Formats: sequence, C-alpha cells, structure tokens
Amino acid sequence: GASMGGKLWWWLYCCEYDFLNEHIDGMLDTFIVEYQRHGGPLVEKEELRTQFIISAMCQGVGLLGAVPQIYRMCPKKEWPTISDRRDPRIAKNVDGKNTLRVYIGTFINICHIIRDWDVANRIDMWVDEWTAAACMPRKLPRMSFGTSVPVSTIPAFRSPGQLDYL
Repeated sequence: GASMGGKLWWWLYCCEYDFLNEHIDGMLDTFIVEYQRHGGPLVEKEELRTQFIISAMCQGVGLLGAVPQIYRMCPKKEWPTISDRRDPRIAKNVDGKNTLRVYIGTFINICHIIRDWDVANRIDMWVDEWTAAACMPRKLPRMSFGTSVPVSTIPAFRSPGQLDYL
C-alpha cells in the first residue's frame, strides 16, 4: 500500500494549484488531527508532506509514459499554438473523457510543486535519512536543478502572474 502522504496526493492532485499551495498546511494539519482522533497514530507533519511530495514526483515520472497518449488526444503540431490549459483543445473532454485535461493539470501542479516547495532539498534530506537508516552509502550526488536553459523561459516555471493559467 501507499503511504498516508501518497494517499493524500492521490486525493488532492487535481486541485487547482493556487488552492493546493495556499491550503496544504491546513489540509495536512486537519488530516493529522482527524486521523488520530479516529484511532490512527499521530503522524509527523513534515514526514506526511515528504510522502506527499515523493508521491507527486513518482506520478510525474509515470506521466511521462503518457506523452504518446497525450499527443494522440491533442496532436503535437497543435501545442505551439496552445497558450493556456483552458484552451478548448485540451480543456474539453476528448472521446468523452477528461484524461487529457487531468494529465495536463497534473503536470502543471507537479511543475509548480517542484518550483515552489523546495523539492530537491526535501528529496535530498529523505535520501540522507534512508541511506543512514540502512547503513548504505549515498549512490547519487545531491540534487541540482541547474540547467543551461534559463528556467524563466520554461512556461511552467515562470513567475506567478506571468502565466496565471498555470
């Protein structure tokens, strides 16, 4: 089974990002209180947040496999002219399903989480904890999001307000 944070991710991943970002602390706090009130153990908030983030990153990697399906639902040649996620070519149901809209919204949420929630540092700390607990050396260098492409040129990483639709 998935961790509690993973279950929370799968319940909340389709939230509008602004709502998720603004209310994640309150939602985590409420979950912790209610879970314990109904017989569950006390859950540490930052552990729950880390589980939530790792689950988001795992889904993001999994969604990379959906890119061919995304291109079947909205051909690759259309994407250069799509300016936001509310464009009817991706916002409307395709073949009676909301799959494309959900995939795009999830990619956007994950990109914003990476940008705003200090994901690289959190994953590094998680790897440090696990390698120490397992008495194993770290196999990968610490994470860095260094790139030769200015991050501000990537639509999902532009500053809030530049692309309000994200």
